[in-house]
Order: sequence, then C-alpha cells, then structure tokens
Amino acid sequence: MSLVREKPFLVAILLILCVPVTLCTAFVIWYLVDLNKFARGDGPLAEISVAQVAGLTLELERHYAHPFLAEYKRALSVTDSRGVKTRHDLGNDPGGGGRLTVCQTATGDILLTDPFYAYRLSAEGQLQPLNTAFAAKVMPDGGMKPVIVPDTVPGCVKPLGAFDSTGDKSYGFVPA
Repeated sequence: MSLVREKPFLVAILLILCVPVTLCTAFVIWYLVDLNKFARGDGPLAEISVAQVAGLTLELERHYAHPFLAEYKRALSVTDSRGVKTRHDLGNDPGGGGRLTVCQTATGDILLTDPFYAYRLSAEGQLQPLNTAFAAKVMPDGGMKPVIVPDTVPGCVKPLGAFDSTGDKSYGFVPA
C-alpha cells in the first residue's frame, strides 16, 4: 500500500511544507553566491560612458557592486593621441549621485573629482589619485598632530563636463 492512499492528508501537508522550504533554500544559496560575486567586483556591467576631452578618449565603466543598491565599481580607460590605452580602477561610487566632474588644470592635466575622490590625469594617460582626507591625532597637551594630510588639489581653469545622470535618466558624459 502506498502512503498516498493511506494518508493523503499527511502527504499534502508534507508537499505544502517541503516545496516552499526547498524554494527558499535555493533562493538563499543563490543570493549568497551572488553576493560573493558582487563583493569580488564581478557584478554585471551597468554602462560604459565615453568622452573626448583634451586629446584623450575617456571610457568610464560602471559595474554593479551590490545586487539591489545603487553602488558601482568604476574603472576608467584612457586612450591617448597615439592610440595607447590604459585602464585604471577608480574608487567605488557609493550611489546617490555618481557625478564625476572633469576639468582642465593650469598645467594642462585633467582633474577628475567626485564627492569622495580626486584624480589627476596626465596628457599621457597616467592617473594619479589625490588624497583628499585629513586626520589628526590628539596629543596629551591638547594639541593636534596631523596623521593624514591631504594633497593639494589643483584648481580647475576650464570645465570640460561631467559623467553624470543625463536628462533622459541614463548615465553618460555631459559636456560643459
């Protein structure tokens, strides 16, 4: 005799309980594997934005850094006038804005800034991160000793544009 014929109510209860538990377990496993992928920086590509500025081609790639928050891992590829392409990892975009301002300095370098980071880009395509943080240690006499001193960020003499949200709510380069 089969269990289905003898106790159909018990079989129905087991099916009602087992199917959702199995589906939930599968979802949790998939979610944890997916989070590890995002933590490694292997999130799917969100977009690539391209800009032509001061003889350089800038390609900003943004990859999703979280499955449902607006956080992005960023990389900048720079192609110089000779066609040499270099790739640089930028600091993560924590979401909420994502504006990366592009301008030219008095020395002819390109300055890239956002609310958290600043970078100097040379005409040869070399990227130099600039420290914008300041930290100090409180001394026993009440004075302060600088521990982290910010770099001097050069001034902007010619705004070139920004990588930002556009009018149609997509992300791209908006010329100045």
